[in-house]
Amino acid sequence: MPELVIIDNRSLTNPENKFTSNYLKAMIDDFEFECPYLCSNKSDYKKSHDTQIDLESEIFYYYIDQTASNAKPLTDVAKRTAIRKDFENIVSKKDPKITGINFYYDSNHVDERTRQLSLEIQTELQTTFLSDMEPDKNQSASEFERQLDNFLEMETDQIKCPTISLRTENPELFQEKIKLVIKKEFKAFNVEWGGFSQFPRNMSILSSELANKKILCNIISVKPLRSNAPPFASNHILAGLIGPHLISPGYVRPNTKLPAIMPPGKIFNTHTWCYEESERPRNIIHIESNNLIFNSLREIGLAVVDQTPHSDFVPQEFQLNHKTRGF
Repeated sequence: MPELVIIDNRSLTNPENKFTSNYLKAMIDDFEFECPYLCSNKSDYKKSHDTQIDLESEIFYYYIDQTASNAKPLTDVAKRTAIRKDFENIVSKKDPKITGINFYYDSNHVDERTRQLSLEIQTELQTTFLSDMEPDKNQSASEFERQLDNFLEMETDQIKCPTISLRTENPELFQEKIKLVIKKEFKAFNVEWGGFSQFPRNMSILSSELANKKILCNIISVKPLRSNAPPFASNHILAGLIGPHLISPGYVRPNTKLPAIMPPGKIFNTHTWCYEESERPRNIIHIESNNLIFNSLREIGLAVVDQTPHSDFVPQEFQLNHKTRGF
């Protein structure tokens, strides 16, 4: 039975914008890790295999994007079989220390059958984390509490993780849900990324509620770029600056067909915490960027431990970026 033990946690608030960055050291079984920590998804592992470049991350969150119009529902038997086979294939080849699955839906509503199937898949695969999903992102606090109580009664050896969304329309409701998760003494929970600029109030609430708390927060479905126009600031770095401990990447789904001639790829720059164009092979710079971001997040954690002011360790280019202004 995996057990999550939080060894140490520290917080550092930025006086300019009141967001709090967190450091957290935890152990699951014999695997010790320090946060903020960038998880890897199936695309990362497949690119790592293709390029023969190892990933720094030992935490694997299998990301299932259900936002496409042609995405088959979980009720489709072939879909569930494919998920199981793909997950088991990656785990057998890469042997990550920690595993989880993230089902991502654009809709505010998920039917009960889909929710139950998502839990069944995770239980069958014996993922380290067992992630629940809200049937309604804007359900009342009392409805959410009943869901938490039912989830707690579920018999499993996995680490139970409720999920709430930054897209919750009422900030007070969003805050109440976080407080309920903490009150019920869950060891960990997920928060669906909804966009920093779209939901600044909820982002601020999440940051303040996580300060100095001994609970692991995994922010899921985080797209890599703040903007499709330069400067290309990193969303993964931004997520690590505002409080969550685990950062689980999502995918960028193009709105149109890919061009016949692909534009240059982008590689992460550790000096600016932004991406810049590169003519090198996309798969290679993708893995290199992941590893560079992984180590930059580690530096954020060490800065929190040392209580180094944000103005002293956040690159000026990132601070002055119009999409991340205030850091």
